Amino acid sequence: MIYFIYGKDNFRSEQQLKTVIEFYKKSNPYHYSFDFSDKFYSLPAISEFKNAINGRTLFTNQKLIVLKNLRACDDPSYQREFLEILQSGNIATDKSIMVIIYESDEVKGELYKWLKDNTKWVKEFYLLDPNEIKIWIKQLEREFKIQLTEGARLLLVSAFGSDTRNIFNAVEKLSLLDQKYIDEKTLEENVFLPLNVNIFHLLDSLSKAHISQGYNLLEKELINNVDPLYILTMIVYQFRNLIKVKASLMLKNNQDNKVTARSLGLHPFVFQKLLPLANNYSWDSLKKIYQYLLLYDKNIKSGVLDASVSLELLLLDLKNPAGN
Repeated sequence: MIYFIYGKDNFRSEQQLKTVIEFYKKSNPYHYSFDFSDKFYSLPAISEFKNAINGRTLFTNQKLIVLKNLRACDDPSYQREFLEILQSGNIATDKSIMVIIYESDEVKGELYKWLKDNTKWVKEFYLLDPNEIKIWIKQLEREFKIQLTEGARLLLVSAFGSDTRNIFNAVEKLSLLDQKYIDEKTLEENVFLPLNVNIFHLLDSLSKAHISQGYNLLEKELINNVDPLYILTMIVYQFRNLIKVKASLMLKNNQDNKVTARSLGLHPFVFQKLLPLANNYSWDSLKKIYQYLLLYDKNIKSGVLDASVSLELLLLDLKNPAGN
C-alpha cells in the first residue's frame, strides 16, 4: 500500500507523517527510511529501493518504507525509475507493505500525478486561510484543555497568519499557564507576537496621511478574503503598542531601546519598527484614535455596521497629519 502526504503546510504534514509512521510501527515491521533533502548522505542506488520493497526479510513479513522529499533529487531519470518500481507488481494493494512518500511542499510531475491518481491514501496539507486557522485553533484548545477568547484567537491569526507551527507552539505554551481561560492580555504577556507586515504598512501610510495608499493596502487584504474583524483586531493591537511606545518617549528616560522594549513587554524588533510611527502621532491623537477603534470594534461585533464598510470609514478617522 502507498500513503502520499504533501503540501505547503509542512507542520501539519509532518504531524500526519509522524502519526502514520507510529501507527504502522506497532506491528514491528522492517523499516527503511531516506530523506532526499539531507545532503549529508549520498544518493542511494535505485536498486536499493527495489530491494527494500521487493526483497525478503528474516524476522517479519511487514515492511514500512518512508521516503521524504524525493523532489530534492534533481535527476529526472531517477524519479522515472522509481515510478516504474511503484507501478510494477501490486505495491498499491499489498497490505504487507506500506510505502509512505512525503513531500514538504506542493509537487508536480509524472510521479506525483500517478500517486494522486492511483494511491488510496492521499493527504494534501495546503496553507489554511484565516477562517480555517481559527477553526484549527479551536481544535488545539480542546486538545490542550484551554479556552481562548475570540479576540485572542484573532490576535494569534493576525500575528502568525497561516504559520501553524508557531501557532501550535503558542497554544502549547499557553496551556502551561496556571489558568484555562486566555484573553488578549494574557496572550500578549506570554507569547511573542511578530509585527504583521501588511498591517504595519497600513499604519505607516495613515501616520503620514497617505490615505489613498492606505485604501489600496486595505483593498488588497479584503480581496484576499482576509476577515475584516481580523484586520481591525490587529490594528487595535498595534495602536495599543503605539500608545505604549509613545508613553515611553514622553518619559524621556534615556534607556537603551532594548531595555525599554522589554519593560513594555514588546520585542525589540517590534519596538524599533513602531518607534518612527509613534513620533508621527501626538499623545492626544493616539488616545482619540484608540477610542475610535474601540467604537468601531463594538459596532462591527454588534452588527450595527458592515465590517468592510466600517474599515473604510475607519481610515478617514485614523488619518493623521505627519508630525502631529
